Amino acid sequence: MQCKKLLKRVANLHKARLTRAPSNRLTKP
Repeated sequence: MQCKKLLKRVANLHKARLTRAPSNRLTKP
């Protein structure tokens, strides 16, 4: 039960990182 919640949390964190990271990586190689 808690595993699913943890997976959702991790997925959300990864999504946030993926959405924010590309712009920073593109500007600063």
